[in-house]
Amino acid sequence: MAKTSGLENLSREELLENLEGGLFDLLTTEEDYSDLAEMTLALGIRHFLMERFDQAKREDLLPLFDDAERLLAELVAHAGELGLVDLEEED
Repeated sequence: MAKTSGLENLSREELLENLEGGLFDLLTTEEDYSDLAEMTLALGIRHFLMERFDQAKREDLLPLFDDAERLLAELVAHAGELGLVDLEEED
């Protein structure tokens, strides 16, 4: 059975948050998991593209091939919407 020390008192959201953090740490600190980290990056890119551009018309996608900065801005905005980055400007 999995370690449950302290976990039984966490809400579902807290458990998912802890799983996310633990998986991130595991994939970014363990050299043995570099292939899995690359796969996770590919999974994240696919998820981003499907979520952000699923309903986009072909004509709306074409300019993104010539404007990498715009595509990266869309990625950062999407991450902000998911609460993965703080988009508030610092003073």
